[in-house]
Amino acid sequence: MLTLAPVDSFYVGFFEPHSVVRMTYVFDGGRVLGPDMVPYGPHGLSAHVRAGHTYSWSQDAGALVQRGLSFGDIERVSHDAVVTPIRDDVGPPLGLIGYLSYQPSVFSSELVAAAEWLADAFAVTEKWSRSYHLRIDHAAITGPQIELTPAEALLQVRKKLAQLSDRMSTLRTEQRITVGDLDELIALCEQATTSALQARDESACVGTNFSILTDREREVAFLVREGRTNAQICSSLHLSESTVKGHVTHILAKLGLQNRTQI
Repeated sequence: MLTLAPVDSFYVGFFEPHSVVRMTYVFDGGRVLGPDMVPYGPHGLSAHVRAGHTYSWSQDAGALVQRGLSFGDIERVSHDAVVTPIRDDVGPPLGLIGYLSYQPSVFSSELVAAAEWLADAFAVTEKWSRSYHLRIDHAAITGPQIELTPAEALLQVRKKLAQLSDRMSTLRTEQRITVGDLDELIALCEQATTSALQARDESACVGTNFSILTDREREVAFLVREGRTNAQICSSLHLSESTVKGHVTHILAKLGLQNRTQI
């Protein structure tokens, strides 16, 4: 984002009952602030985003931002802002992501578009962490909903993030977003994939010390646990057979197991 505009403050929050935002990450003035619970009213910025709208300073000359709760360096006043909802496919937004600058008129339409794509990528990870039994709606393509196994659901997450990266590449071509900014967003998509994998591990690795495995080894281990052959794992993860065999060997050695049926 810094390649598009100077972002002085950045925050991520999630909507809780009783008109409260749980601020999980706040960055301001080069430092990270602690998490907090912040109430909001029916006509403020959070309520506007809760209704599913992206907010930008140009919509009301910053009136909603200026009415909101101050944080960070209260001696300095923001002069530009973009706040995007973290959208849910089946309900109101899960939360919001905000970008603020002390300089006026620095957040262009390009940054707004990039911020919305980033919020969509973030939503994928958040929804996964709330429930590893993802239900992928294929109704418009192949019929009713299908409940996937954890490994299959993770692959769907990876595919969706890959699609997001492709869309951002198109956005760069159409709206001239810089290469550096897109590289940063693509890296965040990769981090989201890692977070989804970790969330799955926390939910599904009951009684197995998979924490000592690398991310790729955990991915292979789950597919082995589901009875996949090496050839099937090669196809799913786009790896060579020798690489998969090496991962399986390392998994067995690290877990102290004799054969793949024990994974």
